[in-house]
Amino acid sequence: MKTIPEVQLAVAQRFHLQVHDLKGGSTVYAVARARMVGVYLCRLFCDASYHAIGQAFGGLNHSTIINACKRIERHTDPDIRTATAELMLALGGEVPQGWRAAGRPRKSRDRKAPKPKPAATIEQVLAATAEHFGIERALLEVRKPNDRVIHARNVAIFLAVELALARYAQIQVALGGQHRVGALRENASKIRWSADPEIKAAVVAIRARLTALARADTPAAGLLVG
Repeated sequence: MKTIPEVQLAVAQRFHLQVHDLKGGSTVYAVARARMVGVYLCRLFCDASYHAIGQAFGGLNHSTIINACKRIERHTDPDIRTATAELMLALGGEVPQGWRAAGRPRKSRDRKAPKPKPAATIEQVLAATAEHFGIERALLEVRKPNDRVIHARNVAIFLAVELALARYAQIQVALGGQHRVGALRENASKIRWSADPEIKAAVVAIRARLTALARADTPAAGLLVG
């Protein structure tokens, strides 16, 4: 068996978050989905009650815990199912047969889940990333930049998908249309699996800044845009 803090730490690291993000009340999609995965894994790997798990995740009630577990079990998002499977193995468990396949279909009487809201626009993500790396926003569109600009662009692509809920074709347009959609998807994947501490720290810092702006409902007019 594992402790709740051990599960929370594993989940936070897998989703490039801080443990306190899982305990907060943020409804940003990237945080909310990680929180659901954490709750589900605590039910699998921890000898803890619904109440104890709920308290560890910021005071979630009994019904919220049950609902989160049900949603993860039938979730059809391949990224979530893959991440959950990898965490099962990392925590010393086994992946149930058929888990990596699509989740169980929703029953017709289930209410449709509300559509997640983006925490930022694509341009806000690009501007915040450029500012974090200390470069001009326009450099993100350059075809053959230096390594620092490449890292910044890849982080921006990854966060644009996560926070702006953007499609790669939309990001392609925002970056001047010079990059192939397939290359953008591949570069985002590099960030998802990166073990580079500088890259991971950049993702956490930029995400925190933009989600804080979203929670405060403050215009991001101060971000560098060019």
